[in-house]
Amino acid sequence: MKKKEVARLEEIIEVMARSLHEDWRIARRTKDAKKFKPCWKPARDIDFEKQWLKRLGSGEKSGNIRVQDGKLEIDIANTPYDKLSNFWKKENKASAEIAMREVMKAKQEGRKINKDFIKQASSVVHERWLERNRDRVPPEQNKHYLELSEKEKEKDRLCVRKAIEMCFPKEK
Repeated sequence: MKKKEVARLEEIIEVMARSLHEDWRIARRTKDAKKFKPCWKPARDIDFEKQWLKRLGSGEKSGNIRVQDGKLEIDIANTPYDKLSNFWKKENKASAEIAMREVMKAKQEGRKINKDFIKQASSVVHERWLERNRDRVPPEQNKHYLELSEKEKEKDRLCVRKAIEMCFPKEK
């Protein structure tokens, strides 16, 4: 790939990662349209943690950041993509990149982009997610793609459908 193509692909992956996070958040929306069902996770980013510990130490308040059992946590559901720690941004980017790779490979091979492809690519997205997150996967997600509930499968299918949209933008 040429430098311009790589830069464009990285830009597309960033846009897709942001979109995936926002779509995930929407599914957690509460009756108060501005809030989402909280999802507290360790920040997993030393620089982010140092920055926030300093800010919290100086009296700054944040409803999306807390210290729990001596560790900094972020409510990833009530935090827009741009404000996430790098760890959580990378997690979204990894899923976006895997889905894009599967779609681009299928496109290059001339394969049909249909329900069967989406199922196969979604399985790859899920398996790679399991590999990255083995140490913190909830039981309902710690399964082969075909054994997941429809709700869990839909998270992976959404990722693949977004990659398809990025690779095959609709003509206006």
